Amino acid sequence: MADLILVVDDDEEDFMILRSHIDRCHHNVTMIHCSDGREAMQYIKENPPLKMIVLDNRMPGMDGHELLRWIRQTQGWQQIPVVIWAGELMDEEISDYYLAGANSVIDKNEAMSQINAFCTYWFTICRLPSSK
Repeated sequence: MADLILVVDDDEEDFMILRSHIDRCHHNVTMIHCSDGREAMQYIKENPPLKMIVLDNRMPGMDGHELLRWIRQTQGWQQIPVVIWAGELMDEEISDYYLAGANSVIDKNEAMSQINAFCTYWFTICRLPSSK
């Protein structure tokens, strides 16, 4: 069974690039896309927990930090790894994400150039919670 990953990003092109990169190096992942924080909240309310959430920083309406705080307070989703992937972040923003419960904060461009390492860590080395 494929690992289900929720990707929340308002940039459809970034999602498509990430999906194509991950598809090339890890064939056992199915990615679900939500284009903003509110859509992701609705998805989370209506579905069982997944293996991981990849969350963009800046989105209209509800930004990544607000959604992360909400996820960490939502029953059944607190243990799900959340990876923040963002363009540019200030050191203070990075610290705030870790304090809010992010498992990792990565640069989008660096992630794309190192996608094999990303996949190896998250989908091979790292033990993720079971989906129910």
